[in-house]
Amino acid sequence: VGQVTEQVEVLANPSVIATESAAEGATLSGDIMYKLPNYQRYAASTMNFIGNISTGGYAYGGGLGSYHIAGQRSSAIGAFDDGVVSNNQTSGTGYVKPVLNTVEDIKIITTVAPAEYGHSGGGIMDIVKKTGTNEFHGLASLYGRSRRMQHRLFFDKYKTSQPQPGGPNGVGSFFLLPDFNLSGPIIKNKTFFIVGYQHLIEKKSAQAFGTVPTPDMLGGNFGFGGVGQQLFDPSTTRQVNGAWVRDPIPNNVIPQSRFGAVARNVIALNPWFSPNLPIQYTAQGPLDNLLYNEPARVFFHDWSGRLDHQFNPGLKLFFSTTINTNEGLSRFPRNLAIPDFDGGEGVTNPSQNTIMSLGGTWIISPTMISDTRIGFNRWARERQVASTGQDWASRLGIPNTDGALMPS
Repeated sequence: VGQVTEQVEVLANPSVIATESAAEGATLSGDIMYKLPNYQRYAASTMNFIGNISTGGYAYGGGLGSYHIAGQRSSAIGAFDDGVVSNNQTSGTGYVKPVLNTVEDIKIITTVAPAEYGHSGGGIMDIVKKTGTNEFHGLASLYGRSRRMQHRLFFDKYKTSQPQPGGPNGVGSFFLLPDFNLSGPIIKNKTFFIVGYQHLIEKKSAQAFGTVPTPDMLGGNFGFGGVGQQLFDPSTTRQVNGAWVRDPIPNNVIPQSRFGAVARNVIALNPWFSPNLPIQYTAQGPLDNLLYNEPARVFFHDWSGRLDHQFNPGLKLFFSTTINTNEGLSRFPRNLAIPDFDGGEGVTNPSQNTIMSLGGTWIISPTMISDTRIGFNRWARERQVASTGQDWASRLGIPNTDGALMPS
């Protein structure tokens, strides 16, 4: 055995102070975020683990609206995916959500961002996807819970398994988040791919209180057990000694003869649920006389993928994309049994949000690098109204009105 005559040691010690930038923040790997028991697997949930960030109530990782970096507005947070802006350009707090099992790391910048980011001064969430390798790899996961795994909420009157109004067999509570990915080579040492998919399935009911008309009210009786605010007959409006006066309606009972044709048609349809709780009256009417189950039906389909090609060690090209599809189901009904009558929640809003990134890195010389990104960001949303094409105007007897939708 010969004597060692020469030894080469290479050390890479990171600088304690990053002198090339004034930005501060932290980076978490996508694998760590994937393994943490977060309620849902979203990249923005990283901000729950970073300092200098506050949240407004429950911080939902599917959007940026609950987060505030260094006291700034949530709409001022810039979201980037493989170098391209992924914010919703119309709302400011939405972002295209990558499948977490395809994410390499997530950097959160909590101060003024370096110039290459731009966008805003409210902090940055920068996401970089994984690349494939010369070996094939795959992952599959099933993550979720059923109602047997969930305790009763503090203000709920019943357990989810107990018979209750509107749910003789209890109510469902089902959450499932299956996902998978696959990566590997297309051409060894040259071209690599990774693709991931995630499907969020949520079916549950939350117990809530509402108010619906009583049978007395539908019959014209607004006495409310003697505590109702006095009603006056508008047809008796007149001036007496310079003051405008009206006659009170006896006992607050409106005669059937005073009901208009449209009102009769609506009452005949009776679009409301029937009261199922003891009635408590105030001067304005009944209070919380309906216990109902507010259903949540959420179905998301998310795809992420990336393709990398190396022409030579000094020239590399990649293409990356993420697609979020939401089937847009709403949480109605609340107090209306016919969704067509609900102008707020009797609608569905399916959407598809897409981001694409094309990038190239060219090492021109040891001291010069060209890094280029081209991005495409598209948010497509529909509004589907339950009353479309039902000609409710004629069915209710409302003249001179387009029958395309329920008259507002």
